[in-house]
Amino acid sequence: AKLDRIPEIAAQLGFPDQDSLFAAVGYGDVEASTIARRVCEEEQRRPTSLAEEVQLKLPSIESSVGAGALPVTTTGGGSILARAAHCCNPVPGDAISGYITRGGGIAVHRADCPNIRYRAAREPERVISLSWGPLDERQAFRVWIEVAAVDRRGLLSHIAAVVADSDINITAAQARTDAPGLAKLWLELEVHERRQLDHLLERMRLVADVVTVREVPRHMVPAGALDVSQGSHPRPSS
Repeated sequence: AKLDRIPEIAAQLGFPDQDSLFAAVGYGDVEASTIARRVCEEEQRRPTSLAEEVQLKLPSIESSVGAGALPVTTTGGGSILARAAHCCNPVPGDAISGYITRGGGIAVHRADCPNIRYRAAREPERVISLSWGPLDERQAFRVWIEVAAVDRRGLLSHIAAVVADSDINITAAQARTDAPGLAKLWLELEVHERRQLDHLLERMRLVADVVTVREVPRHMVPAGALDVSQGSHPRPSS
């Protein structure tokens, strides 16, 4: 693994490729000890766990999520603006129901959310049927996923590449080691619809050393997730 740093070190020393660097060593223009020292320095800077990768590698991004207003319509065809319930974070494509809060607002839940089912049983007059209204194609919706995987160097890079290739932003992340050699990673993502998220989950299950991938409600994410939408600083998970 250390030798894969040679091309990068060659560039740092002003050589076009590693062969040119090796030639310079052969001619005595560069000492082998210089290369060895650079390799050691690079290795020390490399993250040794998934948790370290989260702290070092996730870039800041520009969020396209608004203030939380969802364009939905009632069964009568009237358009209303409501907010997403944080317990289930519905996205377009999900069947949805609404709960009329004490303050008169409407919280939108996935129809299969345990909380809306509980409310429907206790306060049926406050639960209404909803459907998705016209959507702005630029609008994104935040969801959390949990990834369990063998903890290895470079895992986050592979996962982040799959996410980016799916045209999805990572807005926050948290990682921890649950058992020797096994790590869990939580990612908050911006998606545009259910199909986009489902397709991503299918692709992530194919990443080497990933054991399980699933969507989770926000309350299941450990506190202190790293918010990368406005820079690297922790934020609460609820």
